[in-house]
Amino acid sequence: NDNPRLLDVCRRGLQRFPGDLQFITLGSMALAVMDDYPRALNLLDSIGDFDSFQPKAASELHRIRADYFEKLGFRDSSYTEYEKAIASDAGNYMAMNNAAYFMALDSINLDKAKLYATMATENEPTNPTYLDTYAWVMYRRGDYPAAKELIDRAIACYDDSTVTDS
Repeated sequence: NDNPRLLDVCRRGLQRFPGDLQFITLGSMALAVMDDYPRALNLLDSIGDFDSFQPKAASELHRIRADYFEKLGFRDSSYTEYEKAIASDAGNYMAMNNAAYFMALDSINLDKAKLYATMATENEPTNPTYLDTYAWVMYRRGDYPAAKELIDRAIACYDDSTVTDS
């Protein structure tokens, strides 16, 4: 939970092992948690060509980059990166979920959003985040009964143990 310290460890690691994927990715994520998305994106982009890695690694890098673009307000760039993530690994359900959520938010490509949300929830039928996104997609499509059923499932799957009293 000490992101400045993690960032320092990653900085020192990169001094010893320039270009190390793990130090770059962890450092980038630490910057993102600290809401420094421009630096997080710059560090992540220092990797170079994501597609030179194994497909699952490339996919995850594209997904992370898409998330950063989204936080920076570059929705079109985030869509492009989510598509690259899914093209690299058809099993990147988090990329599908995130793309579907933002498509629903913008009310665009709702058929593709439904496909992605369906695929994600079929793979993880008790994942409340995926169910919530699927509900949002169905709501935006005007299928309110399906949206309600999905949000009810999401609530039922939610683990109360993760809630803490303030």
